[in-house]
Amino acid sequence: MPIIALLSTARRGTVSRIAPMLEPGSGVVTSRADVHYVVTEHGIAYLHGKTLRERAEALIAIADPRFRDELGDFAVRSIIWSASGGVIYA
Repeated sequence: MPIIALLSTARRGTVSRIAPMLEPGSGVVTSRADVHYVVTEHGIAYLHGKTLRERAEALIAIADPRFRDELGDFAVRSIIWSASGGVIYA
């Protein structure tokens, strides 16, 4: 079962390792459909079979609390979900 375990931050807590998107040209070692669990010191996100919105919510929940609002704002701006809570398909 594919599991990714990582600290929620890097660079002495100044950068979230739960990122809203990858930098252009970044390498990817596994596709998002292959990952079942992501684990940080803030919890476990089960991602297998979930929608984009559900995956985003689960990952934001295990991000460092200092970055959760920023990640949620990005999700809303990216139309992963609307600010009113309704699902929008991207």
